[in-house]
Amino acid sequence: MGIRQIASANQGIADVLSRLSSGGHYLVQGISGSQRALLADLLVASSGAPVLFVTDSLKDAMTLLADYQFFSDGPGYLFPARPTLGTEVDAESHELESQRVIALQQVAAAVPCLVVAPATALLELLPPPEFLRENSISLAPGDELPLEELTARLSLMGYQRAERVDGPGQFSQRGEIVDIFPPGGEPCRVEYFDILIESVRSFDLSSQRSSKSLPGISFGPIRLLTLNSELRQRVLNKLAARAKTLSPLFLPQLAQDQERFANLQSWPGASHYMQYIFDRPCNLLDYFGGGSVMTAETAAILEHLDLHAGELMERHQSMLEKGKLLPGLQPWLSVEAVVDKWTPPTLHLALLARSVKHFRLNGTSSLSFRQVPNFYGQQQLIADEIKAWLKREATVVAVGAGRQLAQSLKAQDIPVRDTDTDDLRQGSVNFVPGGLTAGFELAEQGLVVLSLNELAARRRLAKKPRHQQGMSAGDLESLTPGEYVVHFSHGIGQYLGIVVREIAGAKRDYLYIKYAGKDRLYLPTDQVHLLQRYLGGDDKPPKLYALGGGDWLRVKTKVRESVQKLAFDLLELYAARQAASGHVFAPDSPWQRELEDSFAFQETRDQLKAIEEVKRDMELPRPMDRLLCGDVGYGKTEVALRAAMKAVMDGKQVAILAPTTILAQQHYNTFRERFSPFPVRVEVLSRLKTAAEQKEIVAAAAEGVVDILIGTHRLLQKDIHLPNLGLLVVDEEQRFGVEHKERIKQIKANVDILTMTATPIPRTLHMALLGIRDLSVINTPPEGRFPVQTYVMEYSDQLVVSAVRRELDRGGQVYVIFNRVQGIDAQASRLRRLLPDVNIGVVHGQMADTLLERTMLEFYEGSYQVLLSTTIIENGLDIPNVNTVIVYDSDRLGLSQLYQLRGRVGRGRKLAYAYFTYRKDKVLTEKSQKRLSAIKEFTELGAGYKLSLRDMEIRGTGNILGPEQHGHIAAVGFDLYCQLLEQQVRQLGDRPKEEAVEAEVSIELPVDAYIPDAYMPEREKIYVYRRIRDAKTVAAIDDIQDELNDRFGNLPPPLEVLLDVGRIRALAAGIGVESICWSVEQLTGKEKIGLSFREGKGPPPSIMQEIWLVNPKKYDFRSRNNVLGVSLKTDKVNMLGDLEQLLHLLKTAIEE
Repeated sequence: MGIRQIASANQGIADVLSRLSSGGHYLVQGISGSQRALLADLLVASSGAPVLFVTDSLKDAMTLLADYQFFSDGPGYLFPARPTLGTEVDAESHELESQRVIALQQVAAAVPCLVVAPATALLELLPPPEFLRENSISLAPGDELPLEELTARLSLMGYQRAERVDGPGQFSQRGEIVDIFPPGGEPCRVEYFDILIESVRSFDLSSQRSSKSLPGISFGPIRLLTLNSELRQRVLNKLAARAKTLSPLFLPQLAQDQERFANLQSWPGASHYMQYIFDRPCNLLDYFGGGSVMTAETAAILEHLDLHAGELMERHQSMLEKGKLLPGLQPWLSVEAVVDKWTPPTLHLALLARSVKHFRLNGTSSLSFRQVPNFYGQQQLIADEIKAWLKREATVVAVGAGRQLAQSLKAQDIPVRDTDTDDLRQGSVNFVPGGLTAGFELAEQGLVVLSLNELAARRRLAKKPRHQQGMSAGDLESLTPGEYVVHFSHGIGQYLGIVVREIAGAKRDYLYIKYAGKDRLYLPTDQVHLLQRYLGGDDKPPKLYALGGGDWLRVKTKVRESVQKLAFDLLELYAARQAASGHVFAPDSPWQRELEDSFAFQETRDQLKAIEEVKRDMELPRPMDRLLCGDVGYGKTEVALRAAMKAVMDGKQVAILAPTTILAQQHYNTFRERFSPFPVRVEVLSRLKTAAEQKEIVAAAAEGVVDILIGTHRLLQKDIHLPNLGLLVVDEEQRFGVEHKERIKQIKANVDILTMTATPIPRTLHMALLGIRDLSVINTPPEGRFPVQTYVMEYSDQLVVSAVRRELDRGGQVYVIFNRVQGIDAQASRLRRLLPDVNIGVVHGQMADTLLERTMLEFYEGSYQVLLSTTIIENGLDIPNVNTVIVYDSDRLGLSQLYQLRGRVGRGRKLAYAYFTYRKDKVLTEKSQKRLSAIKEFTELGAGYKLSLRDMEIRGTGNILGPEQHGHIAAVGFDLYCQLLEQQVRQLGDRPKEEAVEAEVSIELPVDAYIPDAYMPEREKIYVYRRIRDAKTVAAIDDIQDELNDRFGNLPPPLEVLLDVGRIRALAAGIGVESICWSVEQLTGKEKIGLSFREGKGPPPSIMQEIWLVNPKKYDFRSRNNVLGVSLKTDKVNMLGDLEQLLHLLKTAIEE
């Protein structure tokens, strides 16, 4: 029996649900927390209709939805309110809007589900449900819908056509195959036969391969207001009539909006014209005419609505005064209008009995839920209370509790079982996975539900039952014309595209590359492996080299020499480290497991791997020297914390070195909190401590009574003595000076060391350093993060005031980025005039270090609500309370900088906002316009960004290899640099030597083997050519063929030939063939193919004799200077089949 079945047997709950079915408003008292979510689950199940749950805030809505998803196996959706900025928006990210569309689409289709919305969402005007139904699509095998009609509808629904689908909101068409990625859903592949949908399959974004068949898909538009030409024309007609009566103040805005309606299907400001678009605009309540509504503390909701409606009216008035909104338009509803629309039957949930303003109640009920006590981790108290419950034959459910509690209860003979929410047993403690914000008791049914908030020593956030693995961005495989490339032999050139050329009667694709002067290279596609994209980490274009000149060889030689020295130094260090003896730490103790169970989040897979690698190193008889890479907020501190516990449990001291006072203080706060349940003394040494306090801590550390000492470079001074030091953790070592680094090297000699850096490390460098540097990489962000909502817009004071006030109202803080030191003080004065009651701090790179550090620390501690800063915070701290960033003059910053700045917010569990602004009426340079366009694209699609991210990684590579290597990377390109480094490491080190690269198989056959332009986009071709070239077996070529059929449809003849040549190449390379060449005998005109083996390769003469005897007229063999040759008599029609047959015979003979 499950929780739902037990609760539904409660007579009070059954009566409430029954009364609601007759309509009206009912107050239900005695209910709070996760009990509301359970009641919502029961209402959805009993009514078989959509249910709207209205909460006071978005945070409450997210919490309730998380609880609902624990209780229910049915769908639940969040409907966030649309942010009201009081100004024009050019572009905005789509995540919030996608959630809104998905929720309304399900409700419009009458799907039984729960939709949770903050109260402010009720004030919005929305399209009517029939509009959403008309703009949604359902596709299933057997449906008839012309392919052209589907792609046209996708465009009308706001989907972006792409060559390859790699993000939400995109679709692509290749022949009779259409790929679609609906936001909030999974990418789908629809395959046609004429006008009939033959199959619907999901596919994997990274591999682009189909993964499973689907019975069908259903999805809505990208945005709620995606308008067809008829609706847009309707608005334009009304605007044209309105123009005659408007004062000049409104005409510029009118003209701008007319242009947008004429050219755009959707834009952020179109919602202001809801009254012009639809005869009967709706609000959220109109969607639930056939469903029901629930509220949590209605009095608070109505109070919040009144307050928000007043703010909207102020913004409305401000926009009118500036001519930004036409008179007569009312984009929002009044509270009175919302109440008038509140006709669905409603349950008003409250903890205490109270009147509900605006509504006439049809009845009041009281439910018998009880709160459960908070045990604060006291396991004996938990056991005693559980014994009492079990004595009353209760069903006890422990949600998300760790193994430590289970073992403790078992030790007291309390029956414990691991199960799920649908299989609970009376008289036992049922341990179920998942997360819940609060427990409760339903005494009449003997149901007790305990969450970690009651059980754990500290309040924790919900854990999910499965590891959440984030999606890591892969390298871009495709090149676009104009990009720079590196050829191993010829150097840096500029790729201009793929061209088809006919040479010796055979058509092939060639990569066309421009070099210095008039030099040009036509590179055959079977040599694409010799080419790499140039990535140098600088914004300026690289130098192009001349073909056949000596410059490239000299540069490559110089870089190889530098890399050889680097590899030698690294290997020498590594060898010395391996030879040293260190402390062997014991396996994990019970306290170690207890500490790990207290982690408030679900570990990502990368994080777990890093933790395992660190522990393994610590248990070896040599000192650990591991580098841990991962972005701020990705969980590096948790790895260090667990390593510290392991060291302390073995009686060793731990030193944690941070580059700044504020970072040291942040580490101290984290370690002190997590270690508070244990007899572990944690101290911090920094400028914030008085001289007397520092003296006392230094003395205690020297006596060995301080277990974990955290500090800045103060820890490196000679008066610091840690007699039992076993682990040194260094955070951002590259930010320490030369002298400090030397001192760190001295300490490193005999202790385990864990170095942490926020620099992302590219995979190619990671591979090159394998075996000479112990590296752990955390690429995946923690689960539960909300995407940062991003907006691109003209700057206005109104935006700043609105955005800051919204953040402060929810107790948060704000970054304001102004990247010019000269004008930052004037900007601070302007901000203080706009926000006179707000504490504003200012930081920039030219401040004294002590003042900079003090200001940052005061902001971290909450003394300042707003921090005005240059991009100095780009690689700053992890401050979860900062969830809004406003960037001035964003067109002057690079995409990588904007990406980093946006990453400073959204690190907690609040919805975060990033506003990229540019100056009104500013004349932008062509470069700035391109950058702004890229920002808008990145904001709207979240795509096209991987390359900038890769450049950012390369610029940070100096943190790992040393800054002197940056010039060498720029000279030859990052990928070639890593290739050279890996070669040197293999030559000098003990790593297994890479198998000798098989000599190229030269194939010259008179066949048309290429990928026709009509079959796939040029950007995909290089990737496919490379896959075919790198395939080592016939099976690998067959796999590529299956993939091409899956992704692009039936293969055209030249591509089938190309794959046949790929099979021949794979077979030939495997048996030592060096060349395959077609020729015609001059005297006889007979056609034949000659095969030459590499020296010493090929089958022995006895086997060749056997093959010759099979068909002496077809085969001929010769051997000269230990080089075996084979001649195959054939013709152009049969040559590929004959050649493949011969190669199979040779392969079989050699293997036997």
